[in-house]
Amino acid sequence: MWHCSDLIELQRAVARHNLTWHRASENRFTFACFLANMLKITLLWQPFPKDSIWCTPSTQLARLLIEQQALLFIPGHSLDSRFRCTHVQEEDDTAIFCNSVGNLAKIPLNSRAGCSTAFTLRDMIVINFPAVRDTFQHRAVLKDTPMCESTVRLAQMSTGKAPT
Repeated sequence: MWHCSDLIELQRAVARHNLTWHRASENRFTFACFLANMLKITLLWQPFPKDSIWCTPSTQLARLLIEQQALLFIPGHSLDSRFRCTHVQEEDDTAIFCNSVGNLAKIPLNSRAGCSTAFTLRDMIVINFPAVRDTFQHRAVLKDTPMCESTVRLAQMSTGKAPT
């Protein structure tokens, strides 16, 4: 509908145009701004926090995996095999992973044109740590700190460490 850089700008655009309820409900952000305009309030909301896994630079995520020596399952490899991120090749936009027997895996840091089915580093994090939403949670899980007392997780999925 509009090309707005943030919700404040979107709220102003919604207020300027007399949208119908049906038209506003086509997009949840537009709808939230539509309701805020009806209530004569301003929403100060950041739907995509800068520390979320999807907004954190890939190189920073890779360095976190290196720093914490996390072991990850990589699709296409044996379920028993876990890989550790050893280094980042920024010029190739890849992270290099190695398992205990020396097998290497190159994982793209970001999606690439023509390779839409290739797993990226973020995909690896989502597969291995499905409950993690931001870098704080990711760091806590990698350090074996439970995200909450009632969370039940598989050892290899929650800590990134292979079962002993």
